[in-house]
Amino acid sequence: MRADHPITQGLLHPRWIVSAALLLLSALAWVLLMQDPAGLGCLTPLGQTPHDVHGPLAQPSSLSHFLTALSMWFLMSIAMMLPTAAPAILTFSDLAERARHTARPLSEGAFVMGYLMAWLAFDLLACTAQLALALVSHRLHSATHALAFGCLLVLAGMYQFAPLKQACLTKCRNPMTFFLAHWREGTIGALRLGLHHGAYCVGCCWALMFLMVATGTMNLGLTAGLAVLMLAEKVLPGGLWIGRIVGVGLMAWGILWIAPGLIN
Repeated sequence: MRADHPITQGLLHPRWIVSAALLLLSALAWVLLMQDPAGLGCLTPLGQTPHDVHGPLAQPSSLSHFLTALSMWFLMSIAMMLPTAAPAILTFSDLAERARHTARPLSEGAFVMGYLMAWLAFDLLACTAQLALALVSHRLHSATHALAFGCLLVLAGMYQFAPLKQACLTKCRNPMTFFLAHWREGTIGALRLGLHHGAYCVGCCWALMFLMVATGTMNLGLTAGLAVLMLAEKVLPGGLWIGRIVGVGLMAWGILWIAPGLIN
């Protein structure tokens, strides 16, 4: 098929190329997560005692363990968050195509890199919190585990209604509005835009992602469920209400964990 054929030109359009790259990158991250045989990076879930966890417990005893756990967090961020950022990335790609032949062309790669840098910063904090939790979890009574787990669920549910959450979600749901308000030119500008948009994305989703600290980073069922939820929040017409319904559910679930300890 000739390069100037309409079908060929359509397939080679930057929007299709970027879509394929996002799909492949996210799929690769999911494959790597699912193929981890030892559950690397999985620490003691808050809702369980160490004896309830199947398999060897990961101990935060070395730099190599920290880097392994951090790599799992970053893979989760790529697998879960890149699909939710696809509308913003594709909108940026359309704008970049218009500026392709100007003096300061834009780079989709720089934008995605900036976006992932924002999530890497979150991953560093989450990984550190998870390792700190592992250091103290063995010394805590099972009732304390349940109370902490319940409180985290309640806080995550409450954050679904927080003004900061709603403000960040609005930016994520309306990428063109974000670009009009924060536009930068050139490769460095694209990197800054990606970092800025990634910060809004972290502000929108950090509480849901932080649930992985309590349940273990290799709980793939929860990982997939949260990924679907965050995608629905950002792209579906009723995404706002879906998030609020989930928030109510998380608070109710948390109360079920907290109530037995308060009664006893």
